[in-house]
Amino acid sequence: MQQPGDGDYEAALAAVPEAAWREVEASLAVLPASIAGNAWGGGQESRPGVVQMPFMVYSDGVELLLDQLGRAGVLLPFNWAHWHGRDTYAEVEALRRAPVADAVRFVVAVIRSDRFVEGALDAQLRRGSIGAALENMSAWRREHAAGAG
Repeated sequence: MQQPGDGDYEAALAAVPEAAWREVEASLAVLPASIAGNAWGGGQESRPGVVQMPFMVYSDGVELLLDQLGRAGVLLPFNWAHWHGRDTYAEVEALRRAPVADAVRFVVAVIRSDRFVEGALDAQLRRGSIGAALENMSAWRREHAAGAG
């Protein structure tokens, strides 16, 4: 698989229709309330010695945000498992200052890793990392629009 470059992520972010990005920003504005609705499910013993694997149940608001990001077309696939950025951007403030392409990569990496590490997305939502990355993306869009106009 050819890996998308920074320009590919910037082009995808710039191509999102304004109305679609406003929906993402509306979800971002209520993200703290949405995160509070996340809860662990499962973990119960169904019969002696058999325990259902715990799993994260994301709130409707978080599910809506994930759907909006998917429809926006900015979550380009890449080799997230070998990407150095999860360590590089371990601090929330670093994500706010990161190149926008890395902010998008971070969101993709977290969403994809949640398929293999239950609750990975919830942990990053609660830390503020996903919100910071999305704020970075919104700021880039505002700057890009101002520069284009």
